[in-house]
Amino acid sequence: MFCAIRSTTISHPTHNERNRLAGELGRERRWIVYCGMLCRAAPCDEHSELAWRFDFDLSDNLLMPEKGREADDRTHVFSRDPTFGVHISFQQESHPILSGVGDIALVSAASIVNSTQQEPDLLIKVPPDTVVKRPLGHIQPDGSRPNIEAYVIERQGTAAVFAARTYGRGRVAISGTWKICIVDFGDNLKFLRNTMTWLAGGEASVRLHSDSR
Repeated sequence: MFCAIRSTTISHPTHNERNRLAGELGRERRWIVYCGMLCRAAPCDEHSELAWRFDFDLSDNLLMPEKGREADDRTHVFSRDPTFGVHISFQQESHPILSGVGDIALVSAASIVNSTQQEPDLLIKVPPDTVVKRPLGHIQPDGSRPNIEAYVIERQGTAAVFAARTYGRGRVAISGTWKICIVDFGDNLKFLRNTMTWLAGGEASVRLHSDSR
């Protein structure tokens, strides 16, 4: 999923970025130089060519809490329950995106990778007790995985799940899950609002749909 953020608008195109024409991706890249946010739709989706264009990569793994059950590997897909998510706590962080943010929960998250030596302006990692799982299932010639047979534990430890960087004349943020937009937990909404504001250069005009409720 590609979440395009500009001023007060958040749009969620439904088709896969990888299937887009190169020319369309090029236009989006020029557009996103203003501001934008890339969100992983689900850990089982194929890698996003759009993320590569901003020096990031999206893993196909699944980040789960330490106390999770095997059945949760399926349940989380259709859930907004923060119980299935990885919880991250912050204390007096200096980056504007984390201003006033204490705790967030990321459900259905995959790890992200910074693909160059240039470090992002902000890199958020999951706690060291996080369980990192990889999917099993046939991979098609185009790189897609139509069905996941099971998840197996790859390791336990930390991994990057969110990053933000200045790019060209603008800013880009990338999240290992799109559910940061819908999971009601702790400071998720504030974290999202801060991200939108930072992407827009600190403009006060940025509003989320929930602000009008």
